[in-house]
Amino acid sequence: MFTIGSGLYLTAGVLYFTEAVDLPAGKVGLGLGIAGCVALALGIAGGHLADRRGARGVYAGTLGVQALATAAFTLAHGFWSFVLVVSVALGAKGAGVAARSPLIRHYGGELWHAAAGFEVSFALAPDHATGQYLGVFGLGAGLAEAFGPGLLIALRITWGGRAGTSWASCSP
Repeated sequence: MFTIGSGLYLTAGVLYFTEAVDLPAGKVGLGLGIAGCVALALGIAGGHLADRRGARGVYAGTLGVQALATAAFTLAHGFWSFVLVVSVALGAKGAGVAARSPLIRHYGGELWHAAAGFEVSFALAPDHATGQYLGVFGLGAGLAEAFGPGLLIALRITWGGRAGTSWASCSP
């Protein structure tokens, strides 16, 4: 459910910033790439903070920051303000994923957590650095978020033809 919601959020965000804010698609892709790199770094830092201060409080804080940053999307009217609010939102999301994972393991149990794919990180991580390991483990998803939108926009520009044409009618 989290992945589906994230995908819908990302798609809606791209549409909002290209259509409502009128940013060029290339700049939206570049801004999301920058924000994805920020999220990679903050994912590791968020995991480290969760190890030191407790996962529950850190995760609650990241949810609050995500909510405020998402509300701030309506205040972004240019490229740099867009980069700022998207970087804060995705950075909080990256930190939140690292902080949320120990909570899933604790309250959901080993079976559910193993199904989520993090068991290897828990097995390899020392007790004092679980969050840091999960932050590094989440790099794959972070890289997909960093470069996926730009790749999608590049494919649309390259193969998309005129505005209003559908993907089904596009040919390379």
